[in-house]
Amino acid sequence: MANQSHLHDMPHYPPFRFLLPACWILACPLSKGVETLPPGGSASYNTSNNISLSLASWSSGWGSGNPYTGWDYVGNINRGSGVYLGNGWVLTAQHVGFGNFNLGGFTYNYAGYNYSTFTTTVGTNSYYADLNLFRIETISTTGKALNMPALTLASSAPVFFGNTTRANQLSQSQAVMIGYGGPSGVGNKSWGIDHVTGINQAVSVLTYTSADFSTAYGAMTNSRNVSVTNSAQLVPGDSGGGDFMNVSGSWQLAGVNEAVDGNGNSYMVEVAYYDAQIQAVMAAVPESGSGVLVLGGLGGVIAAARLRNRRRQDKRRCGRTTISWPRCVRRLRSPSPGY
Repeated sequence: MANQSHLHDMPHYPPFRFLLPACWILACPLSKGVETLPPGGSASYNTSNNISLSLASWSSGWGSGNPYTGWDYVGNINRGSGVYLGNGWVLTAQHVGFGNFNLGGFTYNYAGYNYSTFTTTVGTNSYYADLNLFRIETISTTGKALNMPALTLASSAPVFFGNTTRANQLSQSQAVMIGYGGPSGVGNKSWGIDHVTGINQAVSVLTYTSADFSTAYGAMTNSRNVSVTNSAQLVPGDSGGGDFMNVSGSWQLAGVNEAVDGNGNSYMVEVAYYDAQIQAVMAAVPESGSGVLVLGGLGGVIAAARLRNRRRQDKRRCGRTTISWPRCVRRLRSPSPGY
């Protein structure tokens, strides 16, 4: 992930946008992960687990007794990244796929089940989102038990930097972006911090259309004369990685890295939009190693979750205005892969 500032709080895009995934096979230049690139400066990569030096709150708020932070939950898979949710589940971008998962220096084998038909509703149309949820074995190939507590998933859209944001509210819109870079998913894990500048955007990447939030690159000043500078951006290898935000003292998984456009603006699948669907899948599928999956009723469970989610999310803020989903659609052309 490259450190660059993204401050386009108000989307100025055409009604529909197409993007390239953050790591499209054979289409991504060699990169080193989440890149930090101050406007006019040189790119750098934060590859050490020292996020708490920039955010004092990072070391707490992960659940009672949980010694881990978001950094520890992000691993790599195939040519991209993934986020361990707990209880044998990994969430990543659908264009990354599924398979054996590498986390903390250990490899956990794919356990034979993945779900990739998460639905995005735009007006009267439904699309498949760029998300894949799959199971892994919780004992590594070398016998290491994976006992990390479950992550908290965001259930509401991110707070974003806008024209009414006050100086004392800036921390609410900060997102910690974590992912891997390099060819074939092999690279150094790195991180960057940006302010969210757009939410509830329907973004098309390859054949998928997802509900996304975004961070605009560069410096921005709002009508209250409050300024921010985003210097982090997604680069090849980051797709499927995690974006974490602090909500009232609790760190939550707010997004899954998806894509970056030609201006350095990064796009993340908005976890809150799919929260009900994700929870329904995890509740309906047995634990790893419990035998044959009985999924006869899963379709109905997911359909009900989608309906609840659509009603809850039908009207939300897109940029500075409350509008319905059909007017929030972004088709990103000439996208740049985020894995």
